[in-house]
Amino acid sequence: MFEVREVRNENYLLHHIDVHNNDISCKIFPNLGGSIQEFIYKGVQIIDGISIDDDGIDNYFNTHKSALLFPFPNRVKDGNYSFNGKNYQLYLNEPQLNNSIHGLVFDKHFKIEKSNVTPNEAKISLSYTSDGLIKGYPFKFIFNIEYSIKIDGEIITTIEIQNIDKKKMPFGIGWHPYFTAQNLEHSTLSFDSNEHFIFSDRSIPENIVKSELPSKLIIGNRMFDDGFSLSKDHVKFDNPKYELNLKFGHNITPYLQIYTPSHRKNIAIEPMTCATDALNNKYGLLELEADKAFQWVINLEVDLHDEA
Repeated sequence: MFEVREVRNENYLLHHIDVHNNDISCKIFPNLGGSIQEFIYKGVQIIDGISIDDDGIDNYFNTHKSALLFPFPNRVKDGNYSFNGKNYQLYLNEPQLNNSIHGLVFDKHFKIEKSNVTPNEAKISLSYTSDGLIKGYPFKFIFNIEYSIKIDGEIITTIEIQNIDKKKMPFGIGWHPYFTAQNLEHSTLSFDSNEHFIFSDRSIPENIVKSELPSKLIIGNRMFDDGFSLSKDHVKFDNPKYELNLKFGHNITPYLQIYTPSHRKNIAIEPMTCATDALNNKYGLLELEADKAFQWVINLEVDLHDEA
């Protein structure tokens, strides 16, 4: 049986929801953008999150581990974009590259709406409401999250965006998880890609080429910081400890960002609804009419290898 409890901390940013049973430990941080910062399945760490201390907070804001990204994943060049004949300037939170990075909700405080527990599943619902006063994004919206954590090691994340404004708004969504990698050299990534986005030294797409990656790739010593459009909304990461399957789609072209940190102890596998800098290049950019809603679902499934 699952148990769900709220855990308070001296630092309110570290308040979290602890979800666990005999096989699963999952921690959700409402005041860090509603992000999942721990997922352990049968003793194996799957999501590499932050520590519950001041160093962990610094880590989160430096790496954006597991952050939910909206209204843009990744970066916006110069933090500037135009929509419907108007120009907007976002806050530049990557000043060294003069970019805006990872959206506008990763640091927001989400309200815990409800939790529901059954023997086979725990559901946690959170929400954040914008009053339309965010710098560079003057649109009123509600960002709803539902995490469904299942007894077999599956997490279904359902994100619903509600446009509560009187005007259309542009947007994209992404998720920025880091997955523990015991041995990247002997790990594989499998996905079917159409286009490969080539990045400038400012991490902004400067060219798009036909993807020539095999559908199954041995990571080896390769360092990734690459973006792709996919022909199927399915990515598999297989390493010596576990196999991870990510599925994400909504009758739209799925996009993917892969990043390997220099320490190579984890790998970021980032599902997205659009490309980096989509507010400018329009690749995958979505638009939501007033009083309408959009839903995006991410399925994460884990199978442990016998030696795990």
